[in-house]
Amino acid sequence: PVGYDGTWRPARDSMIGIVPVGYADGYPVRPSSIDPMLPPQVVGLLSSDRVIGYAPVVGVVSMDQMTIDLTGVIAEGSVGSVDRVELLSNVPGAPNGLRELGRASGTKPHAVIARLHPRIRRAVLAEGASFGMHSGLDRLRPGAHVI
Repeated sequence: PVGYDGTWRPARDSMIGIVPVGYADGYPVRPSSIDPMLPPQVVGLLSSDRVIGYAPVVGVVSMDQMTIDLTGVIAEGSVGSVDRVELLSNVPGAPNGLRELGRASGTKPHAVIARLHPRIRRAVLAEGASFGMHSGLDRLRPGAHVI
């Protein structure tokens, strides 16, 4: 079982990852009342700044971490090839895009952005050009960022 009160129980042996971001960082908690037919919250898995797959968030988002199901997304033994997790994508229609995360979380997209804590790394992009990573705090959490 994974998450508060073991809310997620995998149907098969699973490879689970831990992302050091939770609701205290502003990542939305998917309400239990949300339509189970809606797509799950997902994060992008990055290797050398390239998305190599998407992993669903499983269990309940905790205060300072969340769990993702890596089963079937990356080959067993190649977890080391993932060097970052992308919370939000700037690519329209991406499974971890702003509208998609809002829909999966039962909240409005602008509320998702407004709630993100300054300690989450951000890469500001304009017309495909990156202006680098920045944060409102000196303490940056490794492993997760917003693009």
